[in-house]
Order: sequence, then C-alpha cells, then structure tokens
Amino acid sequence: AASVIIQNEKGEILFLEQTKGRYGIPGGIVDPGETPVIAAIREAREEICVEVELEYIVGSYLLIGAGKLDNLATVYKAKITRGTPTPGDPKEIKSILWRSPHDLPLPLVTDAKAAIEDLLANKRGVVRTCERTRVN
Repeated sequence: AASVIIQNEKGEILFLEQTKGRYGIPGGIVDPGETPVIAAIREAREEICVEVELEYIVGSYLLIGAGKLDNLATVYKAKITRGTPTPGDPKEIKSILWRSPHDLPLPLVTDAKAAIEDLLANKRGVVRTCERTRVN
C-alpha cells in the first residue's frame, strides 16, 4: 500500500472519512506494475481529486494481525500542487476533514496512526511493524 500525509498552513492533517466507518489518509493498494511513489500520487488523485508532490518517506509499516494478510504500507509526506481536496469515489469516501495532529479522528487506520506519530516526532524513513486492531 502507499499513502500520503498532507498538512495545510495551520499544520492540520487531511483525513478521509471512509464509508467503512473509519478514518484514514489518502492511499491504497499498489497496482501491478506500479511503484509505491506512483501509487501514492494516483491514490491522492483518485481519492481527493488533487495533484501532489511527494516530499519524503515518513515510513514503511508492516501491518500484521487482526486476521488479515500482512501488508507493507509506505507513507509519504506530500503537498498539494494543484486542486482543492474533494471526495473522489462516494462508494469509498464519505467526507474530507482537516484535524490537528493532536486531535485525531477515531477509529483511525493503523498505518496512518503510526505515520502521524513518526511525523510528529520529526522522524523520516522509519521502518517498523504495527499490530492492527480489529476495526482496521
């Protein structure tokens, strides 16, 4: 998987309210033939209708547990270069919200939570394993 953390001028993070009843950041599965970089840019375009520039890798997170297959998620810090965030596919995204990184919406998907923790700690290029919770 590949995702992006986008912050506005106030430092708020862009979150997606997913139709599955949880919150996340723009991202999704890396398609066959894609790199995580290309997937992260494509997912931002599809999910929030903007073009982004990737600034750096926050981290790579091996998501394990909760009865699901293990998944490696790469999360990038990104900035919007064109467009205004609006929900893409209404079957996946209910709404977009901006929240302080100290006031996270819940339930939040595991890789987003881990990446935001690392972003706040000014870490880059983190590699770690994260245990999923049942809601993810």
